[in-house]
Amino acid sequence: MDISIRNISEGAAKDISFEFSAPVERSDGTVISDLAYFKEGLSFLAPGKEITLHWDHLDALLPFLREKGLEGGIMVSTRYKDLAGRSYETEWNLHPSIYK
Repeated sequence: MDISIRNISEGAAKDISFEFSAPVERSDGTVISDLAYFKEGLSFLAPGKEITLHWDHLDALLPFLREKGLEGGIMVSTRYKDLAGRSYETEWNLHPSIYK
């Protein structure tokens, strides 16, 4: 299971920040949501660009999320601005259980 941060718009995004409803953890206890680009945000992401990281193997992740009471997923709010300074917010549900 991977997590991708992708700018799907035709314009650049700046001042990107993330807020999670619960920590995003690997089954080994590594807290993905503590990585610098989630904690500190990203200053810029060009149109069509993507950052991808490995979250965990689905067979290990699903029981781990169930144990944490997160079968319904983890909500993430993404806030960002376009180059003109207009603000946007998008909410996503990181929901790996749909792949079982």
